[in-house]
Amino acid sequence: MFKLQYEYICAAGWKETKTRKVDTFDELDAALEDCRNNGYTVLDNPLCDGCGRFPGECAGSKNHIWTGCSERIEVKNNG
Repeated sequence: MFKLQYEYICAAGWKETKTRKVDTFDELDAALEDCRNNGYTVLDNPLCDGCGRFPGECAGSKNHIWTGCSERIEVKNNG
């Protein structure tokens, strides 16, 4: 299963976040295309935040169920 989260502007004018669950990669691809066609902002998986490969070497993951990445490089905080 895949879980896609996206933001859109509701009728009242503020941003809302919705979640769409699909069962296959093809359905996920179609859901991403639907979001693009409707002008929705697809949210990156929070796992990608703080990764040294994102967004340069890696486009990240839109699947919010994915909780681990073997390619992740943790960015060191120098503060």
